[in-house]
Amino acid sequence: MEKLHTLWQKYLEGTLTPEETSQLLDALEQKENHLMFTQWMEKEWDASENTAPKTPENRKRLEKIRKELGMGQPRPVRKLFRYTAAACILALIGLGIWEMTKSTSAGNDFIRLEVAAGEPAKAFLLPDSSSVWLNSATVLQYSGDFTNNREIRLQGEAYFEVTKDRNHPFRVTFRDNRLVVTGTRFLVKSYAGEDISRIGVKEGSVRVYHNSDSTSLKRNNSLFIDELGDTAVFKTTNLADIDAWREGVLNFSNIPLGEALNTLERYYGIHINVGTLSGTTIEKHITATYPPGTSLGEVMEGLRHLLDFRYEFTGSDMLKVYETQETVTP
Repeated sequence: MEKLHTLWQKYLEGTLTPEETSQLLDALEQKENHLMFTQWMEKEWDASENTAPKTPENRKRLEKIRKELGMGQPRPVRKLFRYTAAACILALIGLGIWEMTKSTSAGNDFIRLEVAAGEPAKAFLLPDSSSVWLNSATVLQYSGDFTNNREIRLQGEAYFEVTKDRNHPFRVTFRDNRLVVTGTRFLVKSYAGEDISRIGVKEGSVRVYHNSDSTSLKRNNSLFIDELGDTAVFKTTNLADIDAWREGVLNFSNIPLGEALNTLERYYGIHINVGTLSGTTIEKHITATYPPGTSLGEVMEGLRHLLDFRYEFTGSDMLKVYETQETVTP
């Protein structure tokens, strides 16, 4: 019980690792844990009533959620418990216990999840019991009627473990592209300001609609979409480490220096000035891995030795990178 309570507290704080998230979800399905989890959820529910903004919208939502979750009615049967628990958690999120906001677009409600630049990756449980991990500087929105309309909008990088439901396809829209799946594990990386969007599949299969075309992907398949050139490249490779960032690992696998520096900006929440670097240097590919807790200075020293450039910190959140032969101006 002590271990489960620790997992529950870490979930409330948003600090669960992917492994711990799986442990918590497994525990939710165990019949002997139902009463305990119900008590914990009701405690947070009561707290939400006291701390959530007392707006007409929140009161209306509160009553609607109470009715949908059967608050005050007999406990749910085992096969429905995980869904009800997930729904209760998400209801608390919507009332302000976790960082989540509600937005409206074209008359449809969407729930917004966000992990800011400089923040570690976070795990979230969607209403259909699918799990998603968001990397730094990522925004995800999902349909307010998600169990019937599994629609996702993504800006950034996310790893999905999708609950199978053949009657309700799971759709992810990013830039001008759309991915459709019924149940699988995959990654989508699509940041504004980067020319390439990437999709990688660890398990199952997906179909990606892009550039007036479509591509089917299976395990260890990747698709790289050039958002400017209207082209896409299909590759097959080992994707075991594609989601290493969920554990805080910085993993650069044969990527251009420019892409690696973009990742460092998001990971450490800083600005890197590369205006004076030549195109040749920016496009040089690197392969390197840094464990969680590695400082920015340690990473930059490693990259400097790989590519022979210079750098200096020009402020607490500013870094300049320049050619070795260039003279630095104060």
